[in-house]
Amino acid sequence: MRIYATLNERTVRRTFRERKFGRTGLTVIDNDLPAFALKISKNGRKKYIVRVANKLGRNTVVLGTTDEITVEQAREKAAAAVAAVPAPCCRTPRPGRRRSSCRRPRERF
Repeated sequence: MRIYATLNERTVRRTFRERKFGRTGLTVIDNDLPAFALKISKNGRKKYIVRVANKLGRNTVVLGTTDEITVEQAREKAAAAVAAVPAPCCRTPRPGRRRSSCRRPRERF
């Protein structure tokens, strides 16, 4: 189950009473930085995660637990992890497409 909220100390300390956590638990996604989230397992453990893209798709990186670091420290780490991912080259076509998906105008010499 996913919930969208602004992650702060109050949100982290909150006790979530949703009955159906599902198999994977509950994920609270930050409104300000959508790649940053708080993952709550079925047994109540809380950890900060960030989802970043790589060549094979998306990758989830665990930043730390709520006992180890604060929300502000985790948000700084998440912003650094998102910024460290290189931007995809728009000149290479995606597999199965004939043309590039780039919308920028080409430079003319």
